Amino acid sequence: MGKYLSVRYFYTRSASEPAVTSKPEISQDFNEQLTCILSDRYIAQTMSRSKSTSGNLISRAAWDTLNKSGSRWLLRSFIRFGKSSSITRFILSSMGLYVQDALWWFDTKLQMMALTIDDVPGMDPSTNDLILDLLKEFNVRCTFFVTEKNARYVSNSDKFLKRCVEEGHELGNHLAEDIPCNKLSLATFTQNLLECEYLINRFVPNHICINSISSMDSDPDIISTKFKWFRPPFGRLTRQQYDFVISRGYTVVMCDVYPNDVSLQNFPQFLAEFCTNHAAPGSIICIHMPSNDFRAANLEVFRLLLPKITRRFECVTLSRLAQEVIKENISNSKDI
Repeated sequence: MGKYLSVRYFYTRSASEPAVTSKPEISQDFNEQLTCILSDRYIAQTMSRSKSTSGNLISRAAWDTLNKSGSRWLLRSFIRFGKSSSITRFILSSMGLYVQDALWWFDTKLQMMALTIDDVPGMDPSTNDLILDLLKEFNVRCTFFVTEKNARYVSNSDKFLKRCVEEGHELGNHLAEDIPCNKLSLATFTQNLLECEYLINRFVPNHICINSISSMDSDPDIISTKFKWFRPPFGRLTRQQYDFVISRGYTVVMCDVYPNDVSLQNFPQFLAEFCTNHAAPGSIICIHMPSNDFRAANLEVFRLLLPKITRRFECVTLSRLAQEVIKENISNSKDI
């Protein structure tokens, strides 16, 4: 799973010593031990860098108050500001907040919404499988935003991602590492994006193609490769990075329902109710992948959320919802 380090051997051969005609073999046990060390180190660093906090009653109340009237009115103000002039675009780019042109929600009357899960796969295989079991139980299809290094270092990742695709979910690009994009040079950002892109292409052939909506699969159970989704870690992006992402055929996607789960881990009931109460037709919900020792409360969030949200909406992938909205718009235009 992890990258193996090359090992070189240096020694001085005596005149009587026969020449070595083959390379010394590295035992399988050594490779396995090295992989475990690299994996454990990566997981520890990720958990330290991408800190989640338990939150308190004050922080919960503040987030609830901020979103009391829903989040779309705030987002509309941000989007209008970001698109108002070249100056505002420059300001947002310099702040690493060039996401005003991203997709935040779908404008539709359909009783459908998209569930998206970030930082996939999670840090332990058992919880990853539990999430897929829950989604299957409630007939939910979601878009998993993949972090390439998670897949590289977390055991059984290939099996998990393969199962995701087989069960009707889709994979989106969340870079190779879960770090704010605006802290990366364009060259490093490009490398991160492409590493994740090629990983996804292993499980979704023809993923490396441009968006196309000229034709659509009639079977809703078929995974669409006509859409490529990218979500910037921490919601940070510069204009140069945004332009490169678009040039690769991606749609940059954010969300209109964000429960702030990374900061309010003490309140799974609140997080689940936040998603249920704020979801509307066309909403995009963003929650992070749980693990045993990292964002563990999110497993309970899914257990509380899925039975309720599926009573109100059909929960589908971003691509499925995009297809249905396109059909809706075509139908509406014919009626005019």
